[in-house]
Amino acid sequence: MAQQVGINEQGDTIIVMDDGGWEKYTKERYEELVLQRSSSKEAKSAEEEEAEPELIWPEDAIDEDVSRMLEEEAQLADVPQEEVGQGKNKKKKKSGNKSPKTKKQKPGKNTRMLTKRELQLREEAMARADLAATESTLKLQEFEDASFELFLLEEELKNAYTNPKTTDEQIVSMEQKIVDQRQEEKTSKEAYERSRKLADFYYKLVDLPEDKRQKLLKKEYEKRGKEESELMATAIEESSPGLVDELHIEKKEFDVKDLKAQKKRQEKRDLISYPPKPKCPEMTVGYNEFTGKRKVSMPEAFLFSKTPKKMRLLLKDREYLEGYAGLAKVSNLTFLNLRIVISSTSAQKDYGLIEKGSRLTIKFIDGTSQVLFANNTVQGEVNSLEKTVTYEVSYYLDKSALKTLRKAEIDKLRLVWLTGFEDYDIYEVDFLANRIDCLQK
Repeated sequence: MAQQVGINEQGDTIIVMDDGGWEKYTKERYEELVLQRSSSKEAKSAEEEEAEPELIWPEDAIDEDVSRMLEEEAQLADVPQEEVGQGKNKKKKKSGNKSPKTKKQKPGKNTRMLTKRELQLREEAMARADLAATESTLKLQEFEDASFELFLLEEELKNAYTNPKTTDEQIVSMEQKIVDQRQEEKTSKEAYERSRKLADFYYKLVDLPEDKRQKLLKKEYEKRGKEESELMATAIEESSPGLVDELHIEKKEFDVKDLKAQKKRQEKRDLISYPPKPKCPEMTVGYNEFTGKRKVSMPEAFLFSKTPKKMRLLLKDREYLEGYAGLAKVSNLTFLNLRIVISSTSAQKDYGLIEKGSRLTIKFIDGTSQVLFANNTVQGEVNSLEKTVTYEVSYYLDKSALKTLRKAEIDKLRLVWLTGFEDYDIYEVDFLANRIDCLQK
């Protein structure tokens, strides 16, 4: 519908637009609108005449190399077969009749269709890309683990500097561990970045035709070199077998026809469903000073904390109560050691002591629980300088408790004080399970 000229209720001459709106009539404005509409129609008609079949792969999903290759092919495709070799001197045929509109082509010889083989190659390419993505996720987890381990070592060294009992040999040993861990963190980060780029590259290949996939695989292999993971050689061997001999790629013992099965095996390594177990902490081996029996101790680590709402403004970044746990094994007896630090010199009055035989209830996510009993009575040690009170108590773990704790996931702890009990939420649900595994190795 073209713009129309009319008169409104006030008697003004107006231009009525296609969308129902209007504006005041002037000759110049009306001619401008007519010219715009005419140009729009011509452009739309030209677009319909030059319409081409839609490609089966998205250009916006691939990198610059792929885009350039597609543009070159598209330019060649625009030249009719009979014009090839005639150059720019070919004269266009004149015709008095207007050319009819070109109808949209139906899938045929000139439309790119997916054959059965192409569908199979595309499915295999997707499976390969998923494998690379899973590998990249695992590399990321290794990098994060290395970074966290470095953080723990640096914190341990800070504490050692302020501890007068720490020897120079221990300081030197800790510093060397930090140097080694920094190198491990750097190496794992580089491995993750390489695996991430490789996964991105594979996903870009999924929707490409076989010939373009072959060219890019060859180019990528030459760029990355032979030190890259075996996934690259496998990808070339699978989609372009001829390139294996051309590039002198060493064939790996890898079943390229079993990508789906390999993907399932990789899925079992999913970090959420199957999280990797953390590295075992370095343990101290010695002998009990009273019994002379062999003693294996595991360094303590943070387990829980609790801060009442009314104390948060006063303590700011600190926690009111913090709990640390570690395991020790003397002969065939295993103990859970708890160290509780309360940021208040009045804690002995508020909480009282922890009596021998008092209960520690470990509640699990599945609703079950395990009860332990304190081996000693602790009244709390006051540190006037830091204004804290520290309680250190141990609990014996019999065979039944070890078996339960090794498999269960912890939800919270309930600790019985002289003045009552208090619950503490646990966020590292496999804290004890992992450490019991390490201690029993």
